[in-house]
Amino acid sequence: AGVDSIQMNLTGPFGIAIGKFYANKQEFQFYNIFENSTYIGKPDAQSLKRILNMDISFDDFIRIIRGEVLFPIDSYKFIKKLNDDNSLWLSKQDNFGDFVIAEQKYSSISTYQRKIKDDVLVADIQLRNFNKYDEFYLANDINCSFPSNNSSIKLEISELKINQKFDAPFKFPIAKSSTVIKIDE
Repeated sequence: AGVDSIQMNLTGPFGIAIGKFYANKQEFQFYNIFENSTYIGKPDAQSLKRILNMDISFDDFIRIIRGEVLFPIDSYKFIKKLNDDNSLWLSKQDNFGDFVIAEQKYSSISTYQRKIKDDVLVADIQLRNFNKYDEFYLANDINCSFPSNNSSIKLEISELKINQKFDAPFKFPIAKSSTVIKIDE
């Protein structure tokens, strides 16, 4: 729903439901069906790392799904043209560099990498299988690797609903039988 909230139904192999995820800028909920537990907390990088083992904040996650850069566009400097459709850009920050490959055909990023001192890769995100939604192209496959945490997550998006009216509440209710775990405490 815009850039302020997201709700995802998570499935595993053979379409088996494994959980639900909801987040807005103030909070997140992750319901693990197998454990019957609900994790709640602030959607900052530290909390999401504890639950999903991802070094990424809610805002960054939304921008990546949307194929957008994570910093102001004018902070990115052109490095080189990779081919007719792709170019490499870099945004130098205080403690790291953010590299993106811009894909002109889809007006999106297709690769996002974060490297820290000594060229150590801490995040490698590949966006693939672009489909058109309204007037935008969005990736239906997002592969995230975090080598420093030895973790990865693969999103295969089967359906996207963008800024539509929702039939049910966007935030799912927490089941009374679910064990609630507060990440912030």
